[in-house]
Amino acid sequence: MGTFWRASIPGIDAKRSAELKEKIQTQLDADDQLLSTYKKRFRADAL
Repeated sequence: MGTFWRASIPGIDAKRSAELKEKIQTQLDADDQLLSTYKKRFRADAL
């Protein structure tokens, strides 16, 4: 959606790094979706 991030964790292999990136991005996407839904409802309630 709209969250961009970057992190470095020394000492982990490429496979584990990819797994962590996928999990983090999935959570950020879910958080973005919840926030987007909240904003839409908040605006609708204000009208």
